Amino acid sequence: RNRYNGTEVGRPDNAVAAILYPYSRYYNLVGNVLGESGFHQSYQESPTAHPSRPVYMVGTGASDVPDDPLTVTSTFRWGNYDTVNAAALFDAAEVPSGLSQYANPVPASNALPASFYLNAKPTWWGVMPWPAAGPDVTGGDLAGVGGHAYQIPAEVCFSTVMGGPADGTGAPRTFSAASCY
Repeated sequence: RNRYNGTEVGRPDNAVAAILYPYSRYYNLVGNVLGESGFHQSYQESPTAHPSRPVYMVGTGASDVPDDPLTVTSTFRWGNYDTVNAAALFDAAEVPSGLSQYANPVPASNALPASFYLNAKPTWWGVMPWPAAGPDVTGGDLAGVGGHAYQIPAEVCFSTVMGGPADGTGAPRTFSAASCY
C-alpha cells in the first residue's frame, strides 16, 4: 500500500508512477494508489504500446536495452487504484496465473489487508488514518487521487514540525524523531 504520484518538481513530462524496466520480473504491485489526476493520460506503456503520460511503464526498453514482454506477463497487479481509470482494478488478466514457474492464482477476494507487513497500526503512527493509502481508503487529504490517500506521519513531520515545503523542494532539514513522534 503506497502512494506514487509519478510526478517530480521540475520534470513536467516523462513522469511515470510505476516503472518496471526490461528484465524486472515477478514483481508484485498490490493495493497502491498511482498517478495524478489531470496529469497522467494513459494506463500503460509496454513493449507493444507507447502512449503519452502513462501510469505504468512495464518492460519498455531504450536505445541500448531491448523491450522485454516477460516483464509485463510476470508482473502481479491487483487492487491498484489509478487516476486514469479513477478506479481500483481487480483484473484477472494482470495476475500471472499461467506461468510455468512462480504462477499465482487469481485472488478469490478483492479485500486487502490494512498492511502487508504489520499486523496492526504501529503506536508511533498516532491518530493518523490507517492505512494511509489504498483503493479502499476514503476521505484522504492528498489532492489528485480521489481521496484514496492521506499524508503519512513522516510527511506531516516534514511539513509541520521541520518546516519543509509541501513539494519537497528547498534546503535540507534536520530530522528529530523526538520532535515528530
